[in-house]
Amino acid sequence: MLIRYKVIKESTRSSVIVDSEQYKLRYFKDTVVEASPNTLGIMVFRRRHQALDFAYNIQRRNGISTLVLRVEVFGRGKTPFYISRWVNAGIDLSVFYNRSYVDKKYTHEGRIYAVVHPIEGTLCYDTVRVID
Repeated sequence: MLIRYKVIKESTRSSVIVDSEQYKLRYFKDTVVEASPNTLGIMVFRRRHQALDFAYNIQRRNGISTLVLRVEVFGRGKTPFYISRWVNAGIDLSVFYNRSYVDKKYTHEGRIYAVVHPIEGTLCYDTVRVID
């Protein structure tokens, strides 16, 4: 059994970075969660300390109460090559990025998006089982 760590919103038990109903997944103990088709997958962290760091900074910078869950992962994890600094939920992940790593920028609906390498320890899986 391979264990990874998922950061979720405490209030909704859903992802802290996805606000779209189309892609919102819920994470409850002993459930199997599958990623929506045509997405990068379910974002998790390789190590607990990476998930805790992410959760702490989300709480501090965006005021969102979070939980770190252990999940069993299935299949081979993928590390995305690039992700956006601003994500679907409108929260700013810039605390995790050194500005020198910003490779591209684009504008959409008046917001500037920085396309950067993912946060250290980021992996994406198609299927996870929530352990706690």
